[in-house]
Amino acid sequence: MIYYEIAVDPDSFQDLKDLGLLEKMFGFEHGRLIPFLPSKGKDWHSQVKQRLTDIHPGKSKEIELRLVQIMDRCVWRSRGTSKYDPANSWRSLAGREHSIREFAAILCSEEGLCSHPEYSYQGMHSPPAEYPDFLRKPIHVAESLKSPDVFLENLRPLITSGKKITLIDAYLNPLPDDEHQTSVWLMTLKKLATFLIESNRKTIDVDIHTKSPGYDTTKPISRENIETEDFLNRSIRLIEGWFPKETTLSLTSWSEHHKGQRFHARYIITNKAGVALDYGLDMRPGQRTDVSLLPLDKAMQRLGEFDRENPSLFELDGHKTFNGTR
Repeated sequence: MIYYEIAVDPDSFQDLKDLGLLEKMFGFEHGRLIPFLPSKGKDWHSQVKQRLTDIHPGKSKEIELRLVQIMDRCVWRSRGTSKYDPANSWRSLAGREHSIREFAAILCSEEGLCSHPEYSYQGMHSPPAEYPDFLRKPIHVAESLKSPDVFLENLRPLITSGKKITLIDAYLNPLPDDEHQTSVWLMTLKKLATFLIESNRKTIDVDIHTKSPGYDTTKPISRENIETEDFLNRSIRLIEGWFPKETTLSLTSWSEHHKGQRFHARYIITNKAGVALDYGLDMRPGQRTDVSLLPLDKAMQRLGEFDRENPSLFELDGHKTFNGTR
């Protein structure tokens, strides 16, 4: 598991230091996300704001500003149909949602009355040994199988929360190995297209960066020896049919920098955060990959290294923008 979905009872907040705990413990870079529960009616944001404003009536502006930042960094809108019900408690709602799709944990307000998977939110300030490791310790590296279904499902919060997804892999060559063999990269891109459609994320932008295959006129043309223009055009003809017409894609080819920087990066980055991979984005069922969680500032730094308008580490070899045709 890469991201843990942890429900937090609005009534568990007792002081502004509890907002500080959210800021410290939750977010994409920490591998812990808060579901927006409930999402309709008197939603999670308004309940937390009301709770803390009642405790600190003179600090409503500070509370709202901090909550806006928390909503952007830490909250995943994964439960879009959950409705506020004044006749039932938040804990009842969380229990129903857990029966539909399990939370990793539920942080409740009732000290001493919690039972697995429920834990006291106040206990998070100094988690006792009986709390699970994912509530007690930093999460910097996770792991995932490289089966397309498992890998993308584990990354669902990152992918479905972003406005744009950037794939960076020096060896992401989407051309088939030969006319009879499907490239492992095609499995990745084709499954991503299906995943976005099924998740109703058709309008997300997809930006793909890879290394130029290179071209030697003395050797026969192949997926590893092809002119950049031909490489881009052939790749696009394969990719565009999988994505819906609402999806805008771009494919950028980079070559090694004249100063000797090697292009070896493997990242998935959105406007929320990013992940770095120890192995490439090629999907190989049965294999495992380690996934490092990147905070937003580090993710944006890496993304800046692939700025087509201002190349810094590598030489821009070619670029094309296109739309899906599905």
